Amino acid sequence: MQITPLVAQALNACAHSPDGKLRRTRGGYVATGTSLPIFTKRLVQMMDRAYLVQLQGDLAQTVSLTSKGRDAAKVKSPSNEAAA
Repeated sequence: MQITPLVAQALNACAHSPDGKLRRTRGGYVATGTSLPIFTKRLVQMMDRAYLVQLQGDLAQTVSLTSKGRDAAKVKSPSNEAAA
């Protein structure tokens, strides 16, 4: 799967949230402790199919990074892209 800017933003939001998860809300998924940005269910399911995240709980209430997702978040972080 190609890591698009939106996927990279979602991975970084998940990696930098206090508990390392995205939580499901009425409008989509958000990092714990924030209200923006909101990531759609479609994007989260696409990342799940690419094994970047793992859906957890009843009705996929939370999303956490897999090892592949953590690696992709490190590679696509804004500080790493500025250095390139």
